[in-house]
Amino acid sequence: MAEPWRWLADLTAAPGAVQMARDAQLAALGQPTARVYRWSRPTVSLGFHQPSDEIDLSACASLGFDAVRRPTGGRAVLHAEEVTYAVVLPAAGISIAALHSRIGAALALGLRTVFGIDATVAPRPELSGRRSAAPCFGSSARDEVQVGGRKLVGSAQRRMGSGQTAVALQHGSILLGPAHRRLAEVLRGPVDSRAFDHATELETVLGAPVDPADVARAVRLGLSQTFGIDLTDREWTDDERLAAEHAAADYALFHPLLTTE
Repeated sequence: MAEPWRWLADLTAAPGAVQMARDAQLAALGQPTARVYRWSRPTVSLGFHQPSDEIDLSACASLGFDAVRRPTGGRAVLHAEEVTYAVVLPAAGISIAALHSRIGAALALGLRTVFGIDATVAPRPELSGRRSAAPCFGSSARDEVQVGGRKLVGSAQRRMGSGQTAVALQHGSILLGPAHRRLAEVLRGPVDSRAFDHATELETVLGAPVDPADVARAVRLGLSQTFGIDLTDREWTDDERLAAEHAAADYALFHPLLTTE
């Protein structure tokens, strides 16, 4: 059996900027870790290199949305009615694609086992090679988790360090309800009315509300079985909490509140 991973179930919601700082902090620590968490307000996140002018911050303010920059790549997401997962792993000797695929397989396994849905990982090409402000859930990408041909989980990854010290951070949205579709209200420029036809949500698939604790259980089970590891509960230390709160401003684009509610 491999070395146990740290497990953090942060289902008490916190501001998006704090959550991004926490993920970056875990990556800096470099220890094998998995966590699940929620957001205290609907929050738009942009990929690490995505221009901030691709979203309308005034519209975010009027709608009561926060806006943050992720420490990972990818395109815009509105985090609302979801459970977010994050995995930090040593990345020496494994490609981005291979790790993305393996984590996707773990999530699909957990979701199948806990919810009885036909979650699969499908190697599908991007619908367009053009880089744009299009929403993350506006297309189906390689190695994403889907149900019935529609994306259920959208993920992003970033490598930090190099060689034997390389660390990967991968995190992503497991959709519970349809609120993520409101991203279209804050994107600048025209958005195809069919942009979200490639997405689905657990509540849509199941026809009933979903308990976030069950999603956390699915993530934990899938990772444990796929990677052959134990996940050990270990809460945040006071020092870790304080460090993330101090670093939160580095990730905030629009943030009425930077303290937990």
